[in-house]
This record gives sequence, C-alpha cells and structure tokens, in this order.
Amino acid sequence: MPQSQEPASRWLGEAAVGNRLTVRLLAGGVGPSGGPAMRDIVGTLESKTAGPSLNPTSCWLMRRKDGTVELVVVDTIVAVKVLSGPPPTSDQRSALGISDLELEQIAAKGWQPLASEQLGGWTLRASGGFTGRANSVLPLGDPGLDVENALQTVRDWYLGHDLPALFQVPLPLAVPLDDELSTRGWMAFNPTLVMVADIAALLMQRPTSGELARVQFHPEPSAAWLRTYNYRGKALPVGAREVMVNADQPVFASLVDQTQSRLVAVARGAIYKRWLGITAVDVIESERRKGHASRLMAALFAHAQHEGVRHVYLQVAEDNQPALTLYEGLGFTAHHRYHYRRATKVDP
Repeated sequence: MPQSQEPASRWLGEAAVGNRLTVRLLAGGVGPSGGPAMRDIVGTLESKTAGPSLNPTSCWLMRRKDGTVELVVVDTIVAVKVLSGPPPTSDQRSALGISDLELEQIAAKGWQPLASEQLGGWTLRASGGFTGRANSVLPLGDPGLDVENALQTVRDWYLGHDLPALFQVPLPLAVPLDDELSTRGWMAFNPTLVMVADIAALLMQRPTSGELARVQFHPEPSAAWLRTYNYRGKALPVGAREVMVNADQPVFASLVDQTQSRLVAVARGAIYKRWLGITAVDVIESERRKGHASRLMAALFAHAQHEGVRHVYLQVAEDNQPALTLYEGLGFTAHHRYHYRRATKVDP
C-alpha cells in the first residue's frame, strides 16, 4: 500500500463497519529504509468508537481472523485497503433457504469452463481467458493438500493453460482461504454480489402481458445476439460463444423492436435444479434508460417459470450502481458475495 502522511481524519470515512481491511499503521521508531516503521493489521472493522478517556482520539476496533481484537488509533493510520464489503445480514443470507455452498455449486453449473480439473474441493477452470468465473479456481472445500503445495499445483496448472493463476473466493464461505491468500500477497479485486429472488414474487410485481411477444428465446445465440452483446464494452473475443453455450440448459433471450425489426436488448439464462442464472444482460446504447432491460428480464422470468423454475440468481459487481439499482428495483436481494484474488508476489 502507498505510504502517506496525510491527516488521519481522512481515514474516518474510508471504510464501513463490517468491511474486511488491511490497515497500515505507524509502529513507532525508524524502519529499515530510514523512514517511519510500519506494521499491518488484516481484519474486520467491528466499530468506530471514541478512544479511552485519557486519549480522546478516535479509534477503530478491528478483529483478526483468530478472534483477537485491537483498538487502532486513527492518528496512526497511514493507509487503508478494503478487502471486501460488509457481509449480508442473516436475513439476506437465508434468502430462499439455500446456503452459500449450494448456490455457488448451482452457479458453477450455469457458467461452465471449457477445461477443468478437481483438486479436492477446489475446481480449477480455464476457458482461454474469457470471464473470471471460467478462468479461476472455485474453492468450495479442502484441496486435500497443504496450502503451499495446493497453490503450487494451481500455478502449474494455469501456467499449462497460458493463464494467470486466479481464485474466485466466495465470502464468507472461504474466509480462511481468503485470509491465507491475502497474507501471501494475492491481491483482491472485483468484489461481486450474488443476488437472488423468487420468480413468482418477481412476476407478481411486474406482469409480463404483451412483453413475451417481443422476446425471442433460443438455445443458442444468433449472430445478431452475439453482435448486440458487448463484453465490458467490447465485441466478444474468440471462444466466447463456446463458453456461453456450455451449460445444461442455456437460453438466449432477445428483445425485438418490432417497428424497426432489430434487437435492442439481449440476455443469457441458464437453468439448473429449478434455478435460473442470468448473465450477459445488455441493451444497445441508443436504447438505454427506456426500460428494455426490465422488460427483457421479466419475460425471461416468465419463460423460466414455464420450464418449472422457481428461483433466480445473478452476479453483479458491487461498483455497478446502475445494475444494482435495476436488480434491487426488480426485487432481488443480496445473498452473499465473492471477489477474485491474483498473485502479486512470490509466496513467502
């Protein structure tokens, strides 16, 4: 983390209670380079509170993974890095009565890699680099090896696929592994919410009368569908189609502008165990903010319900506020979260 001598008051608003953080502090004395000595704390920010009566400086109460707590004086903070956001509430986590593990297993079936290998309870996945989910380790159990050997196996496997070693870490399910990776210098990025909803409840809020006629459903994407969907603002890379059709029951939805006979919005669904997973939602730029995404998704809910599906999930980046607003407005709630980690240095 960058070192800074800016006023400590800036850190008071840097993180929310419940965030998992790395905090760099002044340790007192002189460090090896001649500058101030530093130390790091990795843990969960449990509260922001006034300090002891003899020291009125504001403090943070942080809890490490081993359960120990430390009162951090804000005036000693040099830098803060947010590792993950606050965990969902117990009500959110129990939504629809499915555990993090079960939902991650279902979601993995909805977006499958082109190549995979099991390492105990870890699934190593590779698909030529198209999407993090299809090119990362999904750790849903014990790898059957000590951490050092397991990580070396991961590196070797991804080297053989000409890809960087990457983990998709579900939280709070894999917090112990997440802490281990953090300690070893694996950088966290792209925090993502997994959101869920009951399809019948969604359709009660938004009837689909007249919308199904405008939406086409196919088990494979048409050339027009592929042209309409932009992956991170760009055209799809080579091999993307192969990844998107690689599911037990994929469905590609297209919203048609009947006056101009063109696609204005697309989405991909994947059905597994009475769950619908939604991915690849996009609206052409000239037609955005007209409600097309809501109409398309409502039609997709109705189509899935006709197929016997009861529940729906999707994954959305925590910093994608327009998408979060859309999904929360439709009736989705947060179930759990995940982020990715990649190695930034050789493990100690």
